[in-house]
Amino acid sequence: MSHSEATFLTLLEEALSDPVGADYERLRDVYVACPVYQPWARDQEAVEELHMRVATGRFEEAIALGEEILTSDPLAVTLRLSLAKAYDGAGRRRDGTDARTFANGLMRCVLRTGNGRTLDSAIVVHDARELHLVLDVLGLTATRSELRQIDGRWFDVIETNASSGERLMHFDVTLPRLWLNRLMGLR
Repeated sequence: MSHSEATFLTLLEEALSDPVGADYERLRDVYVACPVYQPWARDQEAVEELHMRVATGRFEEAIALGEEILTSDPLAVTLRLSLAKAYDGAGRRRDGTDARTFANGLMRCVLRTGNGRTLDSAIVVHDARELHLVLDVLGLTATRSELRQIDGRWFDVIETNASSGERLMHFDVTLPRLWLNRLMGLR
């Protein structure tokens, strides 16, 4: 186990045991530096099964599956929220509250990285799921996307439809893009 992975696992355990006092920014920073970070590694079939189990009231089964999925995707906000619903449904209110607090802490951390209105204030995301979650939280629908590389950084510039009209949103996708480039043997 690498030093960064050990540090991440320690920070994750601390955050899970005290989601209110967790340092989500540091947790996210360490996460992308360790082998656990794999922005495109989620098993979508398992995620759909998790949602089905929650929707059909099979909460204990959902908890088991959710906890298993999170071992390979530990900072997935939407998975934490699904797990919170399962905990609540199983009568484990404290666990549900902690899972929601953890997910909300991560989401606030993402939103504090920028407002997305310009390249200089781009919102830093670790994967496409975070990007789409931010759009959902802001009530925006993507209509067009353009990937740009500027001064060694990667940006996804997204045209959106909002109730107030069209709006451009800027996301810094450098971290997942660099991960993908390393995987493909590119620079």
